[in-house]
Amino acid sequence: MLVHNLTELSQLYLDGVLILEQGSELCRAISSSIPNLQVLSMSYCDLSGPLLESLGQLQSLSEIRLDGNNISEPVPGFFANFSNLTILSLQGCRLHGTLPKVIFHLPSLQYIDLSYNDQLDGSLPEFPRNGSLEYLCNFKGLIPKSIKNHTQLVSLSMSGNKLEGSIPSFSGAKNVVNIDLSHNGLTGKILIEISRLRKLEVLDFSNYYFNNPYGIGSLNLYMLVDNLTELSQLYLDGVLISEQGSELCRAISSSIPNLQVLSICPIVIFQALFSSPLVSFNLYPKLGWTGTISLSQFQYIDLSYNDQLDGSLPEFPRNGSLEYLYLTLTKFSGLLPKSIGNLKMLSTIHIHSCNFKGLIPKSIKNHTQLVSLSMSGNKLEGSIPSFSGAKNVVNIDLSHNGLTGTINFSHWRNLTKLSSLILSSNKLDGDVPASLFSLPLLYHIDLSSNLFSGPFPEILNVSSHLLNGPDLELDLSSNNLEGPLPMSIFSLRGLKALDLSSNNLSGSFPLDGLYQLRYLFELDLSHNNLFLSHDHTNFSYSSFSQQSTLSLVSLKLRTFPNFLRNQSNLQRLDISDN
Repeated sequence: MLVHNLTELSQLYLDGVLILEQGSELCRAISSSIPNLQVLSMSYCDLSGPLLESLGQLQSLSEIRLDGNNISEPVPGFFANFSNLTILSLQGCRLHGTLPKVIFHLPSLQYIDLSYNDQLDGSLPEFPRNGSLEYLCNFKGLIPKSIKNHTQLVSLSMSGNKLEGSIPSFSGAKNVVNIDLSHNGLTGKILIEISRLRKLEVLDFSNYYFNNPYGIGSLNLYMLVDNLTELSQLYLDGVLISEQGSELCRAISSSIPNLQVLSICPIVIFQALFSSPLVSFNLYPKLGWTGTISLSQFQYIDLSYNDQLDGSLPEFPRNGSLEYLYLTLTKFSGLLPKSIGNLKMLSTIHIHSCNFKGLIPKSIKNHTQLVSLSMSGNKLEGSIPSFSGAKNVVNIDLSHNGLTGTINFSHWRNLTKLSSLILSSNKLDGDVPASLFSLPLLYHIDLSSNLFSGPFPEILNVSSHLLNGPDLELDLSSNNLEGPLPMSIFSLRGLKALDLSSNNLSGSFPLDGLYQLRYLFELDLSHNNLFLSHDHTNFSYSSFSQQSTLSLVSLKLRTFPNFLRNQSNLQRLDISDN
């Protein structure tokens, strides 16, 4: 083995290196060859099997990092014998059983992470006085009151567990920077002693625990945050707040000058009236973008689901830092400003179900960082602009507007990461460009309820993703497509759902071709002039895809389709009006 003669080695880092030995062999090799080892870091090395007690001979070990290996055993009790241990990280190792509490009594232990071991059980012990623990992650049960003894504690992360009872005092944890107890079953009030933790930068008591909504309450937010001048992130989602909206604003603005993130939704206060774009709850009736806060400083704005909130978008400054804009289901209206192109960092625009009107600005092509664009359910009109510069975009939804014109594929050919294109319920016309099917990752295409005409496109250059992946959903229903379906449609072997209903398609639809579409679960050919055909001499019902939804309405069928005999997974069948 590599380490056989390295008797003076004190630190061994092999993270990400494929190790051939089993866990037991590794333990024997290391313990017999490197007696003075202090740091053992072998995360994601594909190790498997138990860790032998021979590893316990390495009394100098101070750091053990074995994340992402398949250890598949209880946490070895001999870890408690490493008196010099400062770091123990066994994240995602498929550990099970009960965690030995004695490990917490190691006098030098600063960092312990056992997260992503969903079969590992245990509870927190009473902590010793003047312990060295700085980082604690992923435990269950009651939080011991003795946690206040941890004067060296820097980070406490216990989000998303099943912690119960009240929040203890952290009065002795003077050095703590991060406290995250979000999404648990904690109840009672937030103790005022937390306001004395002057080094605190992140505080998260968000509480959406399914058995205990709004279980945590704050005595008085002003008293809680009064001394937390270093706080940069405050999360109190679902926490009962006693102040009125105006009092809340004064408490935050006067006490936390460096605050970067404020999350308190849904807020349980009265008359939450704000005139800045900072908040996203209970806002009415009109938002003013002017005032004390400059829009250029924001990276994230979410005002979604305030259905009584009115307003319009302002002119955006050059090189603004905004990355996320969410205005879904508000009453925002007016034109989309051309200056939205100034927001070069913008990655997400979700403004669906608002009242915006007019053209989509051509400057949107400047959004090189754009990943997700949703403008559905507005009153936008005119042609679809070029997205040629948005090479990172994954999702585009412009449905339910009044957009007109054709799809110019030259505006789309660079969108190699595009996976979902939804342009339904507009007034788009012309041909459906066959070149859409050449985009390598596009799997969801919805062009339904438009004015597209001409024949179904001959598909000649299909991406390998559509040929092999069981993902493609294609909806061209409610258009004016006409003529026969090309046989090349059966080359889309990744088809999961195909809806061609309510067109003027004619000619034969060969059922024999369906055996090539083995992932097809939903098929709708209704309201066309197609007739179903198959070759009786070379036909096997067992080779058909197993569909769950099949609609063959108004196709002038004369007999019950025999291929339905093999559709054991069929959940919805509509062959009416035949």
